[in-house]
Amino acid sequence: MATIDFKRGDSLYYTVLYKDADGLPIDVTGYTIECMIRYQYDDVTPAATAAVVITDATNGTFTIEVLPAVTALFTVGWARLDIQYTDGSSRIKSTDTVNINIIGDITR
Repeated sequence: MATIDFKRGDSLYYTVLYKDADGLPIDVTGYTIECMIRYQYDDVTPAATAAVVITDATNGTFTIEVLPAVTALFTVGWARLDIQYTDGSSRIKSTDTVNINIIGDITR
């Protein structure tokens, strides 16, 4: 399970390449891609829902972003995220969970 350090109040922005087991890009044309951040796995309401923009569907590339106005409200401590893919046949696959170490911001 991956872990990232993140400063509360910063832009949470990543470019993602969806690949198969051989490292080849997966075409995400017709996919729905979602990404949520939760403090606990069973939290009913997510701390944030990332905006997902597919930038190159054929090559499996997209961005996820949570704006600073939202991340400024994050609680310092641990949170988790994953990315969920739903293909055109309604099959769902999720990534491994990523742990987020939310660190307090000094400059704000």
